[in-house]
Amino acid sequence: MDNLIRILTPRSRIALPLLALSIVTVGLSVWLAILGFRAHGDKAAMTAHAAQLRAISVEKPKVEPTKAELEETKQWGLLQKERNFTWAPLFSAVEKASSQDIELLEFQPEKANRSLLLRGEARDDAALLEFVDALADQPVLSHVHITHRKIRHRDRLITIIFEIKANIPERVL
Repeated sequence: MDNLIRILTPRSRIALPLLALSIVTVGLSVWLAILGFRAHGDKAAMTAHAAQLRAISVEKPKVEPTKAELEETKQWGLLQKERNFTWAPLFSAVEKASSQDIELLEFQPEKANRSLLLRGEARDDAALLEFVDALADQPVLSHVHITHRKIRHRDRLITIIFEIKANIPERVL
């Protein structure tokens, strides 16, 4: 009978709406939690993507060589130029132009400027001019000219001290 009373007694009207309200609240809470979790994942992915883009867009600093490295590179370049310089045509040209009346005291090539400086003594002006003309006829030399000329007296011997400059064309050597 107790069972019967319990079954036949009217139920309170508040229990059913409270049950429905709690089910809706739990469902809404689960739905909001899922949305929040997805938003957090999207935000983390966007942050990682922005960091990648920032890393790509930032220019890497250029490493400037030090003065010592620049100087060493310059010295290696000069050494390479010195090594590749062909001496034989230059020596041959000066030897062909030489005579008994000319005494060369200094042979100074400047590879950087591609020029040649010759210093020496000549017996007289005619020998000096003949030597300059013979140098000018050599295909290895161009713009041959006398830059310095001085008469030197030694006892009874009179000689002419000279300095001659000439260019060495790029195409020749």
